Parts: sequence; C-alpha cells; structure tokens
Amino acid sequence: MIPKTAKVLVVDDFVVFRTLVQKALSELGYVNLETATNGEEALELLNKAKEAGQPFELVLSDWNMPKMDGLDLLKNCRKNEGLKALTFVMVTAEADNHRVNEAFEAGADDYITKPINKNQLADKLLIIKQRSPQ
Repeated sequence: MIPKTAKVLVVDDFVVFRTLVQKALSELGYVNLETATNGEEALELLNKAKEAGQPFELVLSDWNMPKMDGLDLLKNCRKNEGLKALTFVMVTAEADNHRVNEAFEAGADDYITKPINKNQLADKLLIIKQRSPQ
C-alpha cells in the first residue's frame, strides 16, 4: 500500500466525488490529502508542491473534467521529469476497454471504475505497491 504519510491529490470536478474519495482515504489512514477541481488546477498544485520540495506521491484523477481532463493531466505528468514517477490512478465512469487501454498507454498506474468504495481503493493501492520496486 502507498505509505499513509503520502501526499495525495484527489482530482474531480464534482465535490461529492472528491468528498467520498477523501473520506475513503481518511478511513484507510491517509492524512495528507488535497483536492483539485480539474487537471489544470491539479497540475499547478503538483508543480508547486514539487518546487517546494514537498511533492505529491499519489494522484487519483477523474477523466472527464473542464479545462484539462484527467488523461491530459496524466500525459503532462509523464512528460514532466519532476512528476513522471508520481503514482497516478484514473478513477472514472469510463469503463470502455478502449479508454482503459488509452489510460494505461499514457502511463496510468491503475484504473478504477466509479462508483468507488474504501475496500476497492485499498485493494488497488496494495496492488500498486506490490508492483512497484521495493
């Protein structure tokens, strides 16, 4: 599992979803949580945190958002030297195999289809940790 002390960014344009994910993460023991309403805002937060020496370790991002969608956010992170190692999980209603493959091809670490619950999130974070080099 991603360390409980990890700095986590939840990105979604719907406040209800952001709140649900924050609640699930809190119940799993995560305490360093921030949110953004779109990819543009998220990228700004990610860059500022990196420049301040307090980078995020995990992003949970919706796909469909105004200004910059989650896929473009992911692509921006993967081409940015300071952000490309960031663990990035797409959390979206987009369940079409083509879209899932598109997210993985762009560099997503995993993919969760909405609706999401605490147990599903815990399982995904554990899987990500097991795949990463120790």
